Amino acid sequence: NVGVTIVDLQYSSDNGAIWKPVVTGVPNSGSRVWNLPTTSTQQGLVRVLAHDAGGNVASDASDTPFSILDQVAPTVAVSTPSDGESYLASTAQQVIWSASDNIGVSSVDVDYSLHGPLGPWEPIQHGFANTGSVDWLLPNANSDSAVVRVTAFDDALNQQSALSTGLFQI
Repeated sequence: NVGVTIVDLQYSSDNGAIWKPVVTGVPNSGSRVWNLPTTSTQQGLVRVLAHDAGGNVASDASDTPFSILDQVAPTVAVSTPSDGESYLASTAQQVIWSASDNIGVSSVDVDYSLHGPLGPWEPIQHGFANTGSVDWLLPNANSDSAVVRVTAFDDALNQQSALSTGLFQI
């Protein structure tokens, strides 16, 4: 009987159908810190392959699957309205943005402030599909410090917000 000399650590995100290396050929310390993949799964497994000096290999895997939750926030950018534009109160305008996520954007909230980027914020539309634009009936108010904020959400409720580029006038 020869002791374990090195180990390989692998993970699977599909309940063991495909194994991907975490680390190979490392000394057998009994534990290992590793960075989780950014892809979500509810079918995660870890497997250890133990190698001895005689060339024998034995393996063992997790008894039950584990979950890796999405931790990556969406990205979002607002293209319209933009800095210096001027609109008439009570007219229909479009807010245009782009949003993406490693898994997918599930919804967006679109808000406006008449008082600059610190708010207070008023809703234009919440829980809206990520279509890239929404029609907006501007308020019957004047402002030289108006700004729009778009917040993108993914299914794991990660979120990211972006403001229109600079202030616009109503």
